[in-house]
Amino acid sequence: MTDSASHTVSSLFFVWGFAYGLLGSLNAQIEAILDFSAGKSLGFYSAYWVGYLLAPALLGYWVLSRGGPQPFKATFICGLWLFACGAMAFWPSSVIASFPG
Repeated sequence: MTDSASHTVSSLFFVWGFAYGLLGSLNAQIEAILDFSAGKSLGFYSAYWVGYLLAPALLGYWVLSRGGPQPFKATFICGLWLFACGAMAFWPSSVIASFPG
């Protein structure tokens, strides 16, 4: 791996780690604003962690097997794309302050 590529990978892991660190405080604020019950809080956290359980087994395998000559590069790009889609999907829910969104 070249020096530039290792810096890129390190930067990606830093951004993902930083976003994950903010997730706990964001979830707590959302729960307080929307007055979640215990069941809704459990569903809120479960939706996040089920993605970690299913995505590598389903999507990760598919991307690695069809990623071409640089499959790990394809997985990084796919991961960033999913991260961006999740952020965009959250935006309408945050504007209308709705749990089902």
